[in-house]
Amino acid sequence: DKNPNNYLHIGLIKQLFPHAKIINLVRDPLDNAMSVFKQYFANGHDYSYSLEGIAFYWQGYLELMSHWQKMYSGEIFHLGYEKLVEAPEQEIRRLLKYCELEYEPACERFYESDRIVLTPSVSQVRQPINNRSVQSWKKYQAQLTSAIPTFKRIKQKANLLLK
Repeated sequence: DKNPNNYLHIGLIKQLFPHAKIINLVRDPLDNAMSVFKQYFANGHDYSYSLEGIAFYWQGYLELMSHWQKMYSGEIFHLGYEKLVEAPEQEIRRLLKYCELEYEPACERFYESDRIVLTPSVSQVRQPINNRSVQSWKKYQAQLTSAIPTFKRIKQKANLLLK
């Protein structure tokens, strides 16, 4: 299940399914913030309507992920989004190794699948991995001036998960 809010339930997931493979995909906080801010969510994501709300959400996410990391050291696979789009085969192979699965070239051609997609990312799922959204926040840099220092601090903490 790829629901981003599952990080809230890692403790329960690990209790119910002790051998569950937990994957935490970490994207640049400013790129993520702009993506979330531009997306209209019908309900359940009130934090997404302001940069302050998104920053607050990120801070809570990082605190909880730090807690889970201490509790389940070595049982959570942290994957950097930027690293994935930079070297997809290498990162997919690392991820599959963690999942104890064999690499198949089709893993990189997911966009060829004709399965139904019911998420806001439906258009992206139909395209190959690309780096178009990396550093996309810079298009709005002038409007983000006051938020940049906060998100840079958040990014430093997020990078700690990726080490």
